[in-house]
Amino acid sequence: VLIFFLVFFGTISLILLIPFAIWGLIILSKQDKISYTETESRLLEEMKSSVLYNQVAKDILDSAIQKSKEEGTYQLPTTLGDMIVANQRTGSPEIDVIIESVYLKLPTKRKDGVNNQDIKNWWNLTDVERKIIEHQDQITIIANMMSEIENKGRTEEEAGRIIHQNFPFYGDPTDTSILKGPDRPLPIELKSRINQYFSNLNIDLLRAELSNYSSLNAFIRKEIKAGNL
Repeated sequence: VLIFFLVFFGTISLILLIPFAIWGLIILSKQDKISYTETESRLLEEMKSSVLYNQVAKDILDSAIQKSKEEGTYQLPTTLGDMIVANQRTGSPEIDVIIESVYLKLPTKRKDGVNNQDIKNWWNLTDVERKIIEHQDQITIIANMMSEIENKGRTEEEAGRIIHQNFPFYGDPTDTSILKGPDRPLPIELKSRINQYFSNLNIDLLRAELSNYSSLNAFIRKEIKAGNL
């Protein structure tokens, strides 16, 4: 699932979501109309079928494509995950530096339960797909954070605590500058498996269970260690 919202914690209204989607976009420079690949056309249709307005969906896709091209990662192969698992080199300095960088971090990621299939699921996506997924996560978290503050009168600290209990946070699991212990960021490679896991849970039981944990990340880490996820 490319556009993942934890709908069991409440759907974000269009009025709230759209301004943050626009705010989070990279400003596109003047350019000719972007031609989409088959994968990008499919992504656009998927976003249009979600809560996003058609133009916002197109802007997000165009922004992801432009950012990917600017960073020189647009042409990364969709077998990158297989190459990372095998520590395979391609002869392309641009690709090999990414393979080496991710491969060196795998021991740490594996301590959080990342397996070879997780690596392939994430890194075999196109770079544009990965950027869209990450951008959608940012939109969701920011929108819900602001909703807690502006609509429910919570402080930033209170809102942050609620967000951490209701949404998974991904990033560098060794980064403890904000979240520590089991609340630390989860490896992004776990995202697909976590999405599937939550889609099969009883929502009421989950809410009750989460009240015993400091964050959703802590709950996820417990489930991984127990072999349930």
